[in-house]
Amino acid sequence: MESISIIRDITHNKQFAQIEIESVEKLEEHWDDFLDIIIAEMRKNDEKSDWNNFVDELKAEGKL
Repeated sequence: MESISIIRDITHNKQFAQIEIESVEKLEEHWDDFLDIIIAEMRKNDEKSDWNNFVDELKAEGKL
């Protein structure tokens, strides 16, 4: 996509993306996927939980 600029900080880490509105309108059907990727990238270092422990906690709380 030629209409996206990545803005980096002084240490060259990606900080912002600048996207032209015309491109947004053309790619409207892909925005859900784009946002999923952004959220996954933001959460990649989050603490991980075991699925079975999660289910057990929900059952103990009466939510399952």
